[in-house]
Amino acid sequence: MSESRYDANAPGSLIALAAWLFREATMARRSADSATDPISQRVSLEAAARFDHASQIVKEVADQARRQRAAERRWPRSVA
Repeated sequence: MSESRYDANAPGSLIALAAWLFREATMARRSADSATDPISQRVSLEAAARFDHASQIVKEVADQARRQRAAERRWPRSVA
């Protein structure tokens, strides 16, 4: 069986996940704006807040991975 080249920790994959989470938060906010009852509005706003928070966390992890890879390219470890 061939080994997959997909890396879930690659910054690009994480950025794509962060973008998806951001879009979900936007949709939840729009849903809250169109909700007619207060409970639905509150649930939608809480979901939007969770998606926003998750998006921020994923972006921070992607930035850390990007910085780490950049540092490894600048100062490669010795092969001793």
